[in-house]
Amino acid sequence: MSSYEKSFELVRPNGMEAMMPIMQMIEERLEDGPWWYGAEWSVVDAYLFWVWGRITSVGFPDADFPNLRRHFELSNQRPAVQRAMKREAENVEILKSEGLFRPPR
Repeated sequence: MSSYEKSFELVRPNGMEAMMPIMQMIEERLEDGPWWYGAEWSVVDAYLFWVWGRITSVGFPDADFPNLRRHFELSNQRPAVQRAMKREAENVEILKSEGLFRPPR
């Protein structure tokens, strides 16, 4: 195991624990509607989409967060999000081809 991998495994549990109350607060906030401000989408929702996608890709438990899962699914349906995700996938391929990509764990 590399020092990078060891560091990741040491930091990960603390990160998961630290994110739990924040995600619980956001989960409760999303009870009032699909977006941070209720019926209106905002830049906050774009950031929530990014954060949720990143933390769940490294193992953050999503079972107790139906509102955040719904938010992520609805965000994924937005044409602007689909375009951004396509660009990200293209850029990941470029990074891979140059040997610079480190996948989330």
